Amino acid sequence: MLRHIVLVKSDHPEVEKVLNDLPSLIGQVPGLVEVTVAQDHGSMNRGYDRLFILDFDGPDSLAGWDVHPVHTPIRDTLLALAELIVFDIEAGGDLRQSTPGATHGATEV
Repeated sequence: MLRHIVLVKSDHPEVEKVLNDLPSLIGQVPGLVEVTVAQDHGSMNRGYDRLFILDFDGPDSLAGWDVHPVHTPIRDTLLALAELIVFDIEAGGDLRQSTPGATHGATEV
């Protein structure tokens, strides 16, 4: 599964509407299996206080999202009215790179 994660910085009401409508995309976009929209309640978000996560069943579905007709108005609105940080990751993947003999920050005594 591939996860499309977008951090959003905006207080524009149209951005809020776009985010609230995202869950309705399930069933419209092939391979989109889950949508999460959330707001951060912490103090270290640097203004990126909203995010959404789109989970796709594979790389072809994520690639299809990029050219899907419902994506165009969403992308255009968000790019015009918000600052975005976007990650596309493999869900459940391990970000650590293992090196033989590495201690990953452990200190030997």
